[in-house]
Amino acid sequence: QINPHFLYNTLQTISAEAIENNQEKINDMVMALSSMLKYTIRGDDSVTLHTEMEHVQDYLFLQKERFGQRLSYNVQIDKDLQLLMIPKISVLNLVENAVVHGMSHSAEELHIEISAKHEGSKLEITVTDDGNGISMENLEEIQQTLEAEDWKIEGTAIGLKNLSNR
Repeated sequence: QINPHFLYNTLQTISAEAIENNQEKINDMVMALSSMLKYTIRGDDSVTLHTEMEHVQDYLFLQKERFGQRLSYNVQIDKDLQLLMIPKISVLNLVENAVVHGMSHSAEELHIEISAKHEGSKLEITVTDDGNGISMENLEEIQQTLEAEDWKIEGTAIGLKNLSNR
């Protein structure tokens, strides 16, 4: 296991080198990655929607650098929802699934929409994409995994199962 402080210090050194060499984009990427790393390791299990979305933006920034014009996204979240508490890494998990599965086996473009609305006593967060889609067979398997009380960690819907449990 690598000490997180080593990683943070190394990323800070890379960032300083990038700034010294007028490489602002590299600095921005390193800072986004460092922020995400700290976010996933530290803190409570619940965060404000605002905090979660800051890290979703970091993730999308890094993926946009990777995929360029092939990836676009739009975020529509009212300011009055920003202080509501949600499970940490929940929206990030859904967005990551959209990118990973939406871009897999395809050189096509991917557009992701993220929105949130307050419905009665519930906060409804929606992440949609226009990627490859999911087969009915895979969807049923994921739904069964989410409903199962005992499940094996074998790569299928692990993130979704963890999110569902939280």
